[in-house]
Amino acid sequence: MLKPKKSVIGMQPYRPPIEGRDAYLRLDFNENLYGATQKLNSIKLSPKYISVYPEYSSLLKKLSSYFKTGIENILPSNGADEGIKTVFDTFVDRDDEVIMVEPTFPMFRVYAQIAGAKIKSIPYGSDFSFPLKKALKEIKKSTKLVVIANPNNPTGTLLEKSGVIKILKKAKNSAVLIDEAYADFSGVSCINLIKKYRTLIVVKSFSKVFGIAGVRLGTLLSDKHNISCMKNVRSPYSVNSLAVLIGSIALSDVGHARKYVLEVRKNKIMLVEFLRKRGIYVYGGHANFILAKFNNPGKLYSCLKKKGILIRRIPIKGYVRITIGRKDQMKRLMKCIGDCLE
Repeated sequence: MLKPKKSVIGMQPYRPPIEGRDAYLRLDFNENLYGATQKLNSIKLSPKYISVYPEYSSLLKKLSSYFKTGIENILPSNGADEGIKTVFDTFVDRDDEVIMVEPTFPMFRVYAQIAGAKIKSIPYGSDFSFPLKKALKEIKKSTKLVVIANPNNPTGTLLEKSGVIKILKKAKNSAVLIDEAYADFSGVSCINLIKKYRTLIVVKSFSKVFGIAGVRLGTLLSDKHNISCMKNVRSPYSVNSLAVLIGSIALSDVGHARKYVLEVRKNKIMLVEFLRKRGIYVYGGHANFILAKFNNPGKLYSCLKKKGILIRRIPIKGYVRITIGRKDQMKRLMKCIGDCLE
């Protein structure tokens, strides 16, 4: 029997509940519940378009315009996940030290374990605040990579740009990866820092605000030297032709994404007020979801599922994570939560 490499033996896999969800109101995956731009209805695929390898020049120009950076600073990826993995594959060797603040996106730990890295985990505060002082203290000359989701998932915690700069200054010998999958909701991005801080790598996702999770499109942004190194690691055609086409169309309707962000902010306020009036502790955070603390979250999860609604159980005792959707969806959720609590 074949044996995997030592770093893989004993790993705990990340297995999100991805099957059998279509019949439910999906408030568990932080997906865009408004859907993608209606401009996608105009797509017509020819056999010739599908039969050839993808070209990226048009997409790169649109990404450059959207992110206000040079084409040489951009590397598209097959979802943000592949972008994160590319960073680990490029910069992290076995026994290198990787710092991450947890709980966070589980794939950070998965990729660190595959690389055989030594993981230094720093816990979020009991109030879900970012432990900046602890993080700065732990960064050493030997630190190879610092990973931060900003805002974080599942807590929704935001580290202000001033805090990111402090980390960049302390970790001047380390790569610093900022995962900005939810940055559109917070309004805080560090992309404009990549020119000044050459160790900074920002990863963006089109799954959330643009609502195209199904085609898997992400982007790495960094100093051109880092991008060149990561190009050597990543598969040359990992972003497929459909993702190129859909991503380009999505970028032509930025207004749709911005409208979604505004609606999420309004509907989040409505849901938070509803829960707090019922004595439920809520951490609103800075993303398109909230954390809410219940006496029996497992019972609430089961009750809502019976009513056709999925929320997410997370590794924080007593809490569930709830994605913010349309106004009608939030009203349905509030009615069902009220019924479940009774």
